[in-house]
Amino acid sequence: MPDSESRWERRGLLRTRKPWDHRVVSSLLSVILIIGFLISLPSSNPRGGATGPVKVEFGQGVYPEERWERGKLRRWISSSGELLLINEGPPITLDVRFVAESFRIRRLLRAIVGNTVLLEAAIPPSAPLFVSIKRVPVKTGTTVLTLAPAEPADQVGRFLATKDTRRVTVAIGPVSLIDSTLPDAAREETGAFPDWQTRLPVLAPAENESFNLCQQGRLLEAWYVLRPVIASGHGHPLAYAVGGITALALDDLDGATSAFGLGSKARGNDLYAVLGRRVSGILGPYLDRSEMLLSRSADPGRAFRQRGEIYRAVSLYQTILGRDSANPQATYWLGFLDLLGVHYLDARSLFRTFIATRPNTEDARVLKDLLFYVPH
Repeated sequence: MPDSESRWERRGLLRTRKPWDHRVVSSLLSVILIIGFLISLPSSNPRGGATGPVKVEFGQGVYPEERWERGKLRRWISSSGELLLINEGPPITLDVRFVAESFRIRRLLRAIVGNTVLLEAAIPPSAPLFVSIKRVPVKTGTTVLTLAPAEPADQVGRFLATKDTRRVTVAIGPVSLIDSTLPDAAREETGAFPDWQTRLPVLAPAENESFNLCQQGRLLEAWYVLRPVIASGHGHPLAYAVGGITALALDDLDGATSAFGLGSKARGNDLYAVLGRRVSGILGPYLDRSEMLLSRSADPGRAFRQRGEIYRAVSLYQTILGRDSANPQATYWLGFLDLLGVHYLDARSLFRTFIATRPNTEDARVLKDLLFYVPH
């Protein structure tokens, strides 16, 4: 990555990259998988009734808050940083949520309470990733949640044309809390891919919302929003197609079969509707004939996908591919996850590798058909 100052925001050091250019937006699969609005984070206090409010303060290793371009609020962490959870009520278990982005390089962020590691997530540079630290035990009084990137801090001035002497690793946005026992918290997971904001005007708000969650790799939440749309029988054909791929990625084959079946017959005359029906028509009949789905118990990432921990599945598949670039399980499943994350070039590469290594299978034949819709 070039080290020029033009790649970073003037105050925050990071510049948000656009996930695609106009040519990609105009391509066919971006029509199928363009994602909706970025969901705003909930308020900073959990709903806990008699539990009382829990406040967040910042301890050692966290720099003061900055306002970046486009109104983003961020705080840099040095080698590690402390979040202080101050609880005036009885003990409670909370999920701690924020967006994070790394300085210069990808960093593995660990969240630790005491000696227990609650989260390990790879934070990308120059792009905000939604992070949810699950089931943080918050005692009465002050609980220290330590955010500790595995990679060392960088001195800003060594990489930018500035006199900034700070040593930084990861920047985090405003922190919000939610009671871990609430249904919304149970569905929520750390994103596998960064947040982006787009909207398709032909889709209903719930459909756009679910597509945005798909793009982030927060598939349990996306499927929760999509299921009532699909069950209504009045969804846009595009919603059925993306819903079917989402259910497939979550190992919900009944849900995928239902979504694709309805999607192949759903009404609509716009181009998005035509393409949505076409994708459902390709993938729906294929599910019963797929060797990969029949043998999916061999997928080492299946348990993560079933739990909606897509960021962990993606990390595992990438690790496997680092050792075996043609691994069929990793190329197949990471290819579909990259489609939902709008990483089209990566998806094309993975599917092509799968096709080359298993050329005479039904899976390869269907992926060839699907590749017709994936942008170059």
